Amino acid sequence: MAAIEVSDSDDELYPTVDAGTVDASWFSNRRVGRADLAGRYCDVANSRTIAALRDSFAAMAIQEFGLSDFDSSALQNSQPRALTQRVGRFVLGRDASDGGPFDGIQFGSRHGADIVLWAIFEQADDGMTSARLDNIDIDVLHLQSPDLLRVLRLHNLTIA
Repeated sequence: MAAIEVSDSDDELYPTVDAGTVDASWFSNRRVGRADLAGRYCDVANSRTIAALRDSFAAMAIQEFGLSDFDSSALQNSQPRALTQRVGRFVLGRDASDGGPFDGIQFGSRHGADIVLWAIFEQADDGMTSARLDNIDIDVLHLQSPDLLRVLRLHNLTIA
């Protein structure tokens, strides 16, 4: 980083902040939302789900992506992303005869098992928002929000 030479014009056009710092202006165009979620979701980290996916993904995880196994760590690993994307497409393609259809997937964050994430599959009949969301509440992202402060601590970030 020290070897990078930044011209005065570049610095003026594209100002940056120190690594680990988020400029407070970044938050001005961001929003936080809450909603009630409906539908049927596949918990991909559930032991029964991993066992059901194993036949379709174990060889791929080991041979194509160099993982030691197809297990919960393979699904929480940030790399290879292509594996988790394929698992998501596989779950999306399930119909009622083989355990589906699902409206999305539920999975634990690689940053901690206490953080649950949801991916909602887009549907052809969705408008601007998913039909699986109700009681939608969108608000500005407050810099003193306990949730935001938790995320900043989790990632060791500060606001400038």
